[in-house]
Amino acid sequence: MKTIIFSLTFSVMIAINCNAQVPNRVVLTKANPKIGTILMPRPTLKMTAFNPAVHGFKFANTFEGVDASYRYGGLCGGMVYASLDYYNANIRIPQQTYAPSNRYPLQSFIYNRQANSALESNADRWAELGLNPGGIRNNEFFGWGISMRNAGDRMNELKTMIDAGKPAPLGLFGSDEVARHGYYKAGNHQVLAIGYDFGRYQGDQGAFLEDFKIFVYDPNYPGQIMTLRANASHKCFYYEDGNRDAWLTYFVNSKYNKVAPPTIANLDNNRTLYAKIGTGHDNLRGGNDNLAITIVYRDGTKQNFPNINISATWVADYTEVVPLVLNRPINNNADIREIILDCSFGGGFDGENWDMKSIKITKSRESEVLFEQQGTIPRDGHLIVKRFTGNDKTITFNLN
Repeated sequence: MKTIIFSLTFSVMIAINCNAQVPNRVVLTKANPKIGTILMPRPTLKMTAFNPAVHGFKFANTFEGVDASYRYGGLCGGMVYASLDYYNANIRIPQQTYAPSNRYPLQSFIYNRQANSALESNADRWAELGLNPGGIRNNEFFGWGISMRNAGDRMNELKTMIDAGKPAPLGLFGSDEVARHGYYKAGNHQVLAIGYDFGRYQGDQGAFLEDFKIFVYDPNYPGQIMTLRANASHKCFYYEDGNRDAWLTYFVNSKYNKVAPPTIANLDNNRTLYAKIGTGHDNLRGGNDNLAITIVYRDGTKQNFPNINISATWVADYTEVVPLVLNRPINNNADIREIILDCSFGGGFDGENWDMKSIKITKSRESEVLFEQQGTIPRDGHLIVKRFTGNDKTITFNLN
């Protein structure tokens, strides 16, 4: 997890350290008794209608990319705001199961909403929590999250929004101390609170704090209800769900303003392929240096997909997924003769080079693989499929 530098510039505030390391989890379904445990009616339990399995994105927060000045990792706040936009507009959230590639419409919307969640809504909150030299305010900051004695206390802010049926965006502030207690140092993060259970706890920083729970949609764990709890002895808020992510404190973002989300058409599964392309240590620059894919069908006809990266940078050590909408249905790889990758690179002193470390072409499900090749050529500690240059910018894969 990268360390954020608090600034009011767009390029620094765009990413709030969203952890992109997502371990395997059990997806909550009606058949999973865990839902019954969490949602069982109790006098102290309050839930909104937001259901991560229905209203959350189907893909995990694995985003990596670049803005004008630096590489970011994760768009958690953007995913929280965007999912809330679809929820409030009563529009079904896009059903795709892969993170959209850089500059594609859904990625652009999430990216812009990240800026809203970080800079426009919460810059003052993040900056305040950043003023903690040597952790001297850890007790104070942790205490803010477990108090409801005054109207403006965070438990009261949370309660007010949830009781009104409004999911509440939360900022989770990281701590260097949690690793000493066996937790995962998750870094700064944003999630959506969808319910709470105070149990016997009275918000007085006294007895029964172990009863206090906040139920959240976390973009790092699609389809699941995560449970955030407080540990007074370790001064942290942690997930009880097994992975032990932990933070020093949280704040409630009441400054969210809804916007109209884009309509993202569902693709025809019989006419869409997905190109999953991994980049090695040398990135794809974009701009005038881009990648095209040509599909050569069994009958010899061709379909070209120019500039599939939409002139965007594909960062090093990351994998992008791009949909290829075909002009005919495809049953299996026998329907395709060749797949050609061609780069629009120029040569010379400032010419572009790009290391492609893997390529996989699938149908709608990841298991329906039409073609796959992993790298076999050593390059900068990686095994790559090909190094594209201005003098060597095409590769053809024969499927049949």
